[in-house]
Amino acid sequence: MSDNQSDEKTIYLLETLTSTVNDFRNEFSEFRGSVENRLSNIEKSVEQINQEVFSLDVRQDRLEAIAHDLRADVKVLRKEVQSWTRDVMDLQHELAKAEK
Repeated sequence: MSDNQSDEKTIYLLETLTSTVNDFRNEFSEFRGSVENRLSNIEKSVEQINQEVFSLDVRQDRLEAIAHDLRADVKVLRKEVQSWTRDVMDLQHELAKAEK
């Protein structure tokens, strides 16, 4: 093989290698862009989930406060009903005495 043929073959191989490296760089760049895009979407989803969790926590706190208030209201209403029951029983007792 002559030096000229050897140089041409070397140049061909170097061009092929350079083309392959450039193709790989382009594919890797596209892949990296795709991965970064997916990561960005995941970060947005995680942020949205965190906001929804916070919103649910706020709602849960509100519901717990309402439940606490309702329990207090029920206690008051039970005492009022007990008082009314005693008043009704007293009135029935007085009515029974008056009818005798």
